[in-house]
Amino acid sequence: MKKIFFLICVFYSISNLYSQNITLDELISLRKKDLAEIEEFVSNKNWAFLSANEITDDKMGKAIFTFNKSTYNDSAECFLTYLYSDTRTRLNLQFINKDQYNRYISRLKTLGSQLILSKVKANRIIKTYQIAKTIIQVTISSKNENNISEIGYDIFIITNEDYNANFLEE
Repeated sequence: MKKIFFLICVFYSISNLYSQNITLDELISLRKKDLAEIEEFVSNKNWAFLSANEITDDKMGKAIFTFNKSTYNDSAECFLTYLYSDTRTRLNLQFINKDQYNRYISRLKTLGSQLILSKVKANRIIKTYQIAKTIIQVTISSKNENNISEIGYDIFIITNEDYNANFLEE
């Protein structure tokens, strides 16, 4: 009986852990949503609001959400940043889990994305993929503090139009 209870607890914990992650398909869909819809979606997945800035004449508005945030400081397992203006929206997910990175890359390939650019810049590997009218930029970064290397991952999602107007290098 104890073994059955233990197995049920393990399966519940594993399913709960994965249900709180945001899939690549959900990220792509979220980029098209407004702030209220994003807040409600991530709240249902146990993410927490961290901070926000309103739109100004020279800056996009920004809302940041965290997953598994420390109670002692602003460190977290994941950060989701939603950038918005009257004319465009951008979404950026920062995380440190390599398995999660591998799932996102696998899903990008399954979706038929096309790698349009890869480069190394400022100790980062930057890969830019295109799926229909969406650009997904995947960045792997490394920082070394006190002889300890940390690897981080970013998934940045924007429209083709936004990419061509603001990020395309000549």
